[in-house]
Amino acid sequence: MDSSARFAAGSSVFYGELLATKLEFRVCLLGDAGVGKSSVLKQFIQGRFVDDLPPTVNMDFAAKVVMAEDSGVQVTLLFSDIMGQSPQCLNPSFLRGCSGAVLVHDLTRGESGLASLDLWKSKLDSVCDHASTLLLGNKKDQAVDTPSLASTAELAAVKAAEMNIDLVSSVSAKTGDNIEESFSSLIDLMLARRREERLTVSPEPTSTTVSIDIGHCRARKRDKCKEC
Repeated sequence: MDSSARFAAGSSVFYGELLATKLEFRVCLLGDAGVGKSSVLKQFIQGRFVDDLPPTVNMDFAAKVVMAEDSGVQVTLLFSDIMGQSPQCLNPSFLRGCSGAVLVHDLTRGESGLASLDLWKSKLDSVCDHASTLLLGNKKDQAVDTPSLASTAELAAVKAAEMNIDLVSSVSAKTGDNIEESFSSLIDLMLARRREERLTVSPEPTSTTVSIDIGHCRARKRDKCKEC
């Protein structure tokens, strides 16, 4: 099955009584320099890995369209790949309007690689605290060389719970391991929250009844009834 067609069941999104067939979500990628944000995104969108990918300058943009096969909802994902600058220096306009955020850390850096997550999450919450969040530990493929990766992943899960991050996953941008599944979970969560926002009880329609005395009008027709 094409990766762009994979989607969890039950992703219908309603606007009142109308079924939405197209939705758009903006998603930002946050994290320190060198953790592999751009590589993760390229693997998800293009299904490939590029060695020595040049560092992001300011911000890069990318898009991907996926289909929810059970509900028929077409979802356009607009990605903002933000450079790994200091969170304090991040322009808030880069984050405005985001429905989702992917915070990326490097599993090979151990606990030190998690140190700045609080700052990234705080910056995100200060601009759009409603965003669905995913914490990705990248470079899972290096587990053979770095036995402490499992321990780092456990620490990341604890930290994510403390920071109210919705989803946690370990991936490999190089091999593609768990990339698609992780993003699919984030998309499902954004769809579910959009559905919750839009599912409102429609008010009962109001109507005005006008009564006309037909017999009265006919009787006075010859007299040019002004009431009619």
